[in-house]
This record gives sequence, structure tokens and C-alpha cells, in this order.
Amino acid sequence: MKDEFCNLLADRGEWKSNNGKGPPPPPRGRGPSRHKSSGADADTWERGKPLPPHSGYGRGPPPGMRVPGPLPALHKSDAAYKVGRTKGVDPEEEAAQKALKSMLNKITPENFSKITDQIVEKINERKKAKTLMGFIDQIFDKALRETTFAELYADLVSKYVHWLDNSV
Repeated sequence: MKDEFCNLLADRGEWKSNNGKGPPPPPRGRGPSRHKSSGADADTWERGKPLPPHSGYGRGPPPGMRVPGPLPALHKSDAAYKVGRTKGVDPEEEAAQKALKSMLNKITPENFSKITDQIVEKINERKKAKTLMGFIDQIFDKALRETTFAELYADLVSKYVHWLDNSV
């Protein structure tokens, strides 16, 4: 059966015999193709040549999404977001709370005493009950969210309470 098929292909000129060993080997390497492709692969990219144009891109929105007429002009807002601008009434208090939160985020068992001293210094610098209350809220929230550091936050509170008892 195999011989009949090979003979049929050889008669048609589709398969040249290779001394009876089968079909010729496929071309080696990634050289240029022997023929130009047509159809769906006709616009494939070839090395060294520019990419083909994309017919589906850059033509605007789909038909159901088109807006009739020109788009309205954007208006400027008086309350536009600006980096570094504070939201509250007391910008100094916000800056102090931000600094305290930054210190709380950096606290680890290795640098506990150093950061705790910085926190105590920052709270004493302000000498306001509002700053202390905000800091207590931050510690409580962090202890609830980050349970792995809850013991560290409890140690921080006990150290601060001990410092308060000695300073008052």
C-alpha cells in the first residue's frame, strides 16, 4: 500500500524519490520562505520590514458609542486635587499625625526603642491632647489590623504610659 501511494505521488511530480528512502528532508534554518503567502497570512511581519498597518485600530469608538457633535469642553475645578495639600482645618495636626503614622509603620522588634523615643519626642513636641488621642486611635487600629504586631503595639502603649506617669 505504501509503495502504491509513493508511486502515485511520484507520477504526479509531488514527491521526488530520494533513492527509495522517502521524501526529501524539509528545508533547514529560518531563511526566507520560497513563496509569497496569500490570504490571511499575507500581511505577516517579516524581519527588517515595517509592521503592517492595523486596519481595526485608530478609527474611533464603535458605532453604538459615537457621540453626536463635538465633545463639551472640560471645566476647571476650584477644589482640584493638589499633592501635599491638607484636607482638614489644622494642617500642623495632620502633619504630626502623618509623621506618627510613618513611625508606627516602621516599628519592628529590632528598632523598637529607637522608634519609641522618636514617637515620644513627637508627641511632647506638640503637647496637645488631640495629638495624643489621634496617636492612640492609630495604635488601636493597627493592633486590630496587624495582629502579628499587636504585642509590639501593647509594649509601645505600656512604655508610653510609664513615661507619662514619670513626667506628670
